[in-house]
Parts: sequence; C-alpha cells; structure tokens
Amino acid sequence: MPSAATSAFANPRLAELAGYLDRQWDALAEAVASVPADRRGEAPGRGRWSTAGVLEHLSLVEGRLAASWPKWIEDARAAGVPAETDVTPVLPTMDLARLLSRETRIASPAPVRPTGRLDADAAWQALSDARAGLARAIAAADGLALGAIVKPHAVFGPFTMYQWIGFVGAHRARHAAQIRDIGAALRTERLWTDVDRYLVDSHVRTDAALDAALAASAAAGLPPIQVSAPQGRWLQVLARLTGARAILEIGTLGGYSTICLARGLAPGGRLVTLEIDPRHAEVARANVATAGLGGVVAIRVGPALETLPALAGPFDLVFIDADKPNIPEYFTHALRLTRPGGAIVVDNVIRDGGVIDAASQDPDVQGVRRFHAQLAAEPRVLATTLQTVGNKGYDGFTIAVAPA
Repeated sequence: MPSAATSAFANPRLAELAGYLDRQWDALAEAVASVPADRRGEAPGRGRWSTAGVLEHLSLVEGRLAASWPKWIEDARAAGVPAETDVTPVLPTMDLARLLSRETRIASPAPVRPTGRLDADAAWQALSDARAGLARAIAAADGLALGAIVKPHAVFGPFTMYQWIGFVGAHRARHAAQIRDIGAALRTERLWTDVDRYLVDSHVRTDAALDAALAASAAAGLPPIQVSAPQGRWLQVLARLTGARAILEIGTLGGYSTICLARGLAPGGRLVTLEIDPRHAEVARANVATAGLGGVVAIRVGPALETLPALAGPFDLVFIDADKPNIPEYFTHALRLTRPGGAIVVDNVIRDGGVIDAASQDPDVQGVRRFHAQLAAEPRVLATTLQTVGNKGYDGFTIAVAPA
C-alpha cells in the first residue's frame, strides 16, 4: 500500500504531516530491527516494557485513533468545515518537546497499556493495520481546514486535527527511542550475566550441594529469586569476616543463601532462618540436609513479624531477604537482635533503580524507600548501600553496623 506521503494532497500541510509520519515509521522499524527477534518479548527489569509491549501499546493508541478519526472528519464535513487556505508549514508550530523527551514520564491510560498477550510479530501486525487505517483517514481529510477540528487528548488537552497527526508521529519517535533503550539494556544485562558466569567459572565456583539446591527449588516451582552464586559467596565471606557464631536469616526460600551463610559460620555456630511458606521451608530443609548442614540450621515457619518477637539474640549477622514492604519492621527487629558491632545486610534495596521514584505505586519500592528513610533517621547506625548487577539484574545490598 503506498504511503499517504507519496499520494497527491491538495492540502500541503497534510502532505507535510504525512511525510513526518512515514519518517517516524521507518525509524520505529529500524529500532525494532535493532533488538534480536528472540529477545523482543523480554523486559529489561521490573516494571519495564518489552519491545513487544511497546508495539502493543502503539497499536492500541493508533488503533483507537484509526477508529475515531473517520467519525471526526465525517462530522466536520457535515458541520461545514471550510477548505484549507493556509499553506504555511504546520509542524514547526507544534510543541512536541514534552512528548519526545525520554526524561518526561507520561503515564499511559489503562485502555492503552500493553496486556502481554501479543508477541512482537502480532503486535507489529496490529500496529501496521492501525497505520493503514490512519492513512485512509488522513486521505479522507484532504482539503479540509483541519485546524478547525479540535478534540481533547487525555494527557495534553485539546488538539487540533493537525496536532493529532503530529502527535502520532512524535509518539512513534518517543517509543522508537524507548525500544532502542530496551535493546541497549538487554545487551548490558547479557554482559552482566556473562561476567557472572566468568566469575563462577574462575574462582567463585559452585558445588554439587548448591547446584542441587537450585535444581530442587526449580523442580518444586519456587520462584528463581535466590541470590546469585557470587552474591552467595559474598555472604559466606561476610559471615567468615565477622566471625559469626550466630546468624539470623529472614526469608529462606529454597535455602540457597542459607547454605552459603551457614558455611561461613565459626565452628560450633548456629543459623536460624525464617520462612513464611511451609512448602518453601520443606524444600529448604531438604536442601540444607543435602549440604550436610541440618545440624546447624533451624528453619522456623510462619510470618516473620510473628516469629521475630519470640527470638532472643544476640546474632552476629542478620540477613534480610524477604517481602519488601515489611523491610523497615524487619530492620527494627534486627537492631534489637544483633550484637553491638554486628552486621545487618538487606537485599534488593535498589529495585532496578525504582528506589528513586517517590511516586511509584509499587509497594516493594515504597517499602525500600521507607527503609532508606529509616536509616537516615537512625544516627546510631553506620550503613552504606552498594548497587549490584549480574544475572539477577540491577539491584543492591545495604550493610549496616549495629549500634553499640
């Protein structure tokens, strides 16, 4: 099908805008092609869209416009909208900077948010169909003074028909930039994963017990959210450095980090780990036994906020890796239970960078934000937070020294 820009338009302003749409379509196609086909369904981090998701969003937006524009134009003709007499370029008069800026956050209304039901190919086809509908509507509008057709935009307010057409092009450009960002992030994540693999092969190394713990957890359907192998070794080293004889872990999952921490215990040491899910605890108990650590690890089942008040310290090291909304409450208990000068480590405190978003609706993000505020308000605690990357993505640990 020939593009609208290559057709003969009586209205030069319409030809100008149709050409702009075609240029942004080509740029969008190039952006999609820059992401490997087998990774177009992957999102580079929590709360972010995949390439397929971006294309679905575009198809939803343009599909709704392709359904609306013909009626707008039909109504305008019936109302006697005159022929266009102004031939000056219209695109330079449009303020598209806010839409084009990737720094400007724009929340998509629910009807045009991606559902995840379309893969990239299906979403591209849906978008192509919507594009064809828009091109037909633009052709049908030729000759009219489109500045006289004004319809509201949910975010930007009233738009003339010219502005609506410009919006489609700028919207494509914005999301083409987003797709390029997605591709770059996925390439970076692959590098992080490759480096983690190198470190494991080089000196971190896993063993049969840790590999078995991962396999058993996966077979039981546990979510793959345990620490990575280098992070697990870091926990083991930290336990050894602190000379820990008593460790408390909040959040057991399948016991991978439990094994790593227990291996760092001083001779005769003990580890208490808290797990809310009985099925997870059962898997962890078997994994810990396979690692030969059943005699030093006690797994307590139940909500941690119910279990913690009954615990008596002191513990030399506390590792918090449980539900994020309750991190501040867990940390408060950790301060009570950790010996003076002991260490408290909290995982997942960066949330793929989401921690800096004060307006986030994610309860996990709000939980870690409350935790960082808690640290700031506690002058007795010496703490720092390190950002981490690897095969678990982008996140971070906080490590704090319990007050004397």
